[in-house]
Amino acid sequence: MKHLQLVFLRHGHCQGGDILRGKTNVPLSEQGLIQMQQAFDSLGKLPDTVYSSSLERCLQFSDLIAKQYQLPIKVLDDLQEIDFGEWDGQTWQTLYQHHELKLNAYWANPWEPEHTPPKGEYLRDFSARVQVVVAQIVWQMLQQSAAEVATKNEQFDAVLPPSVLIVTHGGVMRCIMAAILGVEQAAGIFSQFHLPYAALFHVDVYVEEQYFDNVSQETFAFKNLSMRLNWPTLSGLTQG
Repeated sequence: MKHLQLVFLRHGHCQGGDILRGKTNVPLSEQGLIQMQQAFDSLGKLPDTVYSSSLERCLQFSDLIAKQYQLPIKVLDDLQEIDFGEWDGQTWQTLYQHHELKLNAYWANPWEPEHTPPKGEYLRDFSARVQVVVAQIVWQMLQQSAAEVATKNEQFDAVLPPSVLIVTHGGVMRCIMAAILGVEQAAGIFSQFHLPYAALFHVDVYVEEQYFDNVSQETFAFKNLSMRLNWPTLSGLTQG
């Protein structure tokens, strides 16, 4: 059994005001940078690689820590937030003033295709996109680890599992959580769950040796991975 760890980090507070941020590209505020640095500092060890959304509110911090700690960084467009179409980038005040009924219907059940914003990305398509890119990241981690094991002639999981930091968005993280917990298409994961700026969680990934040895990159699938979601704990606290 191969064991890997994914660490997901949401971007911090952004510039641009009180708007609906999907693919709208805005930088972090000073507060947002501080929030992300504090979250990053809470990690027990440095990641082996940083994966980042290409949107500035993620890439700004990802690039900073990659340079600071000399970490490899890979920027992936598919880690971007959902595209809210014609609603994207508008202020919440404007949206509720002109689209209140449609907006309320969307948040009540964003999985329904008819609730999708005009020219926006269907949530089901978004969730599929996110699962594909995370599976690609896991595949790359497995390939890298296998190469290192072959070079060093060591056990795959001798001490600590390989780990990566994935700097991304709230929608991406919600979709991953929903998939792991088996609650896909549950409206509450978006409407009833608050995921703060710079939120952080860990995912343990377990891959059967036989599956990995008999699968190609094209057929390697998120649904075939065994995953466990871990909420971060403050250092020094014990379970009670």
